[in-house]
Amino acid sequence: MKTHHDVSTGELMGAALARALRRLLRQERRVIAWLVSTGWSSTVAKCVVRAVQFVALAGIAYAAGWFVLLLLFALVAAYVARSAEWESDDHPQPEWRSGSAGHGLYTYDEHRIDPHVYDDD
Repeated sequence: MKTHHDVSTGELMGAALARALRRLLRQERRVIAWLVSTGWSSTVAKCVVRAVQFVALAGIAYAAGWFVLLLLFALVAAYVARSAEWESDDHPQPEWRSGSAGHGLYTYDEHRIDPHVYDDD
């Protein structure tokens, strides 16, 4: 039987989050105490701190909302780009034929697009 306990990663992360939360709560109490020492009532000081927290949370939610909207737009654009047909039917497809530069693959406007050597013509 083991005499020591192996600490898992989840336990370590939970302990770290608990320490961070305790630091934040301690800082919040210090701010409230500072506001009270400057002459504010404790109720008003608590309300001000809560209002600042609400504004910060609203700002984070606003930014996250825009990020999600941007991500959704990118996903829709990727889906549309994947399912769209990129070849236009305005011009006929290149075809093999004899033209001004010999037999080869020509576009609709008589340009040869296959690689060829001019010395062999």
